[in-house]
Amino acid sequence: MKTYQLDINITRPNTSTRDKVFQEVVTAANRIEMQWSEYFVWEDDAQESLSRSSAIKYAEEGMQEYVYLKDFMAYEITVKQEDDDE
Repeated sequence: MKTYQLDINITRPNTSTRDKVFQEVVTAANRIEMQWSEYFVWEDDAQESLSRSSAIKYAEEGMQEYVYLKDFMAYEITVKQEDDDE
């Protein structure tokens, strides 16, 4: 069975160690992931489609809260692990 994970990726390059916008984007992405972490991991089962839709919805809503930063964030769904027991 596969386990999926949604991550908030940062698309703004870090131009310097003092790049305030980059630091704000990192903080915003971390807050979104922490707030919705229980919805950002799910298994490939009967509820997989609903779980995926919910995770995307919460990610998009979270990014909308940071209007001036949302252009520097994107979500990505990856396969977290795959068991070969099947």
